[in-house]
Amino acid sequence: SASPAAPRAADTPAAAPPQSDRAWLLAQDPRRYTIQLASTPDEAKAKEFISKHTLRGRTVAVETNRGARTWYVVLHNSYATQAEALRAIEGLPAALRRNDPFARRVETVQAILAEG
Repeated sequence: SASPAAPRAADTPAAAPPQSDRAWLLAQDPRRYTIQLASTPDEAKAKEFISKHTLRGRTVAVETNRGARTWYVVLHNSYATQAEALRAIEGLPAALRRNDPFARRVETVQAILAEG
C-alpha cells in the first residue's frame, strides 16, 4: 500500500530563512560597535519599541541572562568604529536620544550571549 510521502526537506532547496537577531549579532566582528537603544525585562516591550521606531539598517532585540534576570537589549546596526557609532547616535531622532543610547562594543554583547 502506498502511504503519502513525508516531505523531504533535505532534497528541496529552500530560500534561506532570515537570520535571527541572535545569529546576526553573533556573526558580527567582535571589534565592531553597535548602539544600545534600550533594555527591558519584557520581550513584548522590546519588540514594540523596535516597531515603533523604524530605523534604517538592522535593529534587533536579543535576550540576555545575567544571573536569574532575563533582559532584552535593543541594538541598532553594526559600525566599524566607536566614532562612527557616536555619529550615528547624534543622527537618531530626539525620541530615541532621550533614552541615552550608547555605543557598545559588539564583543561585550557577544560575551553576555555566550554566558546564557
